Amino acid sequence: MLYDEKIEALISAALADGVLTEKEKQVLFKKAQAQGIDLDEFEMVLDARLVELEKAEREKAAAAAPKSTKYGDVRKCPICGAMVPALAGTCPECGYEFSGIDANLSSKQLAEKLEQEAAKWDEKIEKKSGVDVSVKTEQWNLRKNKQNALAQIVRSFPVPNTKADLFEFISMSRSSMLSESTHSILADGYAAKYREAIFKAKSLFASDKMFTLLISEQNDVEKQYQKVHRRQPKIGLSPIVWWIIALVSFMLACLLPVLIWGE
Repeated sequence: MLYDEKIEALISAALADGVLTEKEKQVLFKKAQAQGIDLDEFEMVLDARLVELEKAEREKAAAAAPKSTKYGDVRKCPICGAMVPALAGTCPECGYEFSGIDANLSSKQLAEKLEQEAAKWDEKIEKKSGVDVSVKTEQWNLRKNKQNALAQIVRSFPVPNTKADLFEFISMSRSSMLSESTHSILADGYAAKYREAIFKAKSLFASDKMFTLLISEQNDVEKQYQKVHRRQPKIGLSPIVWWIIALVSFMLACLLPVLIWGE
C-alpha cells in the first residue's frame, strides 16, 4: 500500500538504516493520524516494509558470501545438539533454521549503537580531570548518565521479526542481562528488552520447536537475573557521600581515644 509523497518520504527516511526506533514510529504515527489513516493498518504496513527490507539485506549478504563446496562438512545444532550437514537449511531434529551470516543482524546493529554511544560518554568523562570533590562528582554523574543513555538505546531498539534474528536477539539480551560485568542500570534495560522479545516469540513462534526451550526457560532466567542483579556492579555512592563518610570516620577516630581514656 502506498501513501502520499510526504508519508512515503518519512517512511523511507525512517527505514534507511534498517531499524525503526520508537521515536521514528511516533513521528510516523502522528503524521498518519493527521491524515486520517487507520493506525492499526499503518503499523501492519510498517512491519511488512521492515520485513521486506530485512529480507533484501539477507539476500544481499547471502549473494556476497562465499559458497561452500565441502558437502561432507557438518555443524552442531545450537538447540538440540544434533549434527547437521553444513549445507542443510534446517535441523531435521528440532527445525532450527540456519540463516547464515546475518542471523544476528539486529544484535550486531545494537552492539554497534551501544559502542558508539559509550565512546561519546567515555570522551566526556576523560575530559574531567582532578581529585577534588566537585570533579569527582561530575565524573560520577557522567558515568551514571552514560549507563542511562545506553539503557535507553537498548529499551528503544526494535525487536526483530524474523525467526533466526529473533532467536539470536533473545540469546544476546539474556546473556547480557545475566552478565555480572553489565552495570545494573544497563542490565535492567536488557531485562526489559528480553521480556519484550520473549513476548514476541510467544506471539509469533509459540509452537515452533526452535523457541520452545527459550520460552520455557523464562521463569528460571528471571530468577537467575534477580540473584545476579544483586552482585552486578553499581555506579556507587556519590563522591560527596563518600567525603562525608570519610570526614565522620576521621572525627570518630580522633574522638575515640578521648572517649576511652578520658584525655
